[in-house]
Amino acid sequence: EELAGIVGTDGWEFTAKSVKQDLYSVERARQVLHLNLDKPLFLSVGFVSPHIPLAAPKRFMEPFLSEECLGRIVLPPDFFSRPNLTNASAAMRKRPLTQPIGNRECSSEEARRVCGAYLGSVSFLDHLVGELLFELEALGRADNTIVLFM
Repeated sequence: EELAGIVGTDGWEFTAKSVKQDLYSVERARQVLHLNLDKPLFLSVGFVSPHIPLAAPKRFMEPFLSEECLGRIVLPPDFFSRPNLTNASAAMRKRPLTQPIGNRECSSEEARRVCGAYLGSVSFLDHLVGELLFELEALGRADNTIVLFM
């Protein structure tokens, strides 16, 4: 499936790695759900989405990157174009400045595109979690399962 992401003014381009990792997580979780159907199970599934890089299959990303949607994104009045990373973790401070969010200047238009891409990533994550819930239902495990989404 074709992927979509955002390209910042500094030339940052999304990678498909995070999308592949999320798809792999769902596939692996499905495999585990099919094991020992009669025994209790604890399964923790982690996702990259909706974190950087902000990428997802086009069908999830494009609606949120449309001009119509981007025009509806209202930045808060205290929005500033250069996030303050002084209190961020050392790993965050070491992140390359080519990332779409970080310690560099960005325009309001670019900030809206980042917000739109984030919404597309959340939509993709919602779909993936839905696939796992559907799998639980199909296996007859949904009524005896506690799902925590954190």
